[in-house]
Amino acid sequence: MTKAGFGKNKEKRSDAKNLALALVTNAEGFVKYSRICEGNIADTKTLCQTIKELSSYSSYSSRKPIEVMDTGISSRENLLMLRQEGYNYLCVSRKLN
Repeated sequence: MTKAGFGKNKEKRSDAKNLALALVTNAEGFVKYSRICEGNIADTKTLCQTIKELSSYSSYSSRKPIEVMDTGISSRENLLMLRQEGYNYLCVSRKLN
């Protein structure tokens, strides 16, 4: 099964298939685990499942890892879910304030 697929493309390209990459890094930024996700699924629909899967590859004791995401995954629902689950997050915003 191939994970590449045509879907909404951030670069407005219809000639290339998409993939998504999820990473777990340590405090120094070195990759501990990576996963290639299907490219024809909306990013906003993958966050909860991805966090559950990748959490098994990270070790934390007193605080949860920081979630880093782009605007494609930072929907209102996802940000609310992260807050409710006690995660801190960092994401790009398209708003200029």
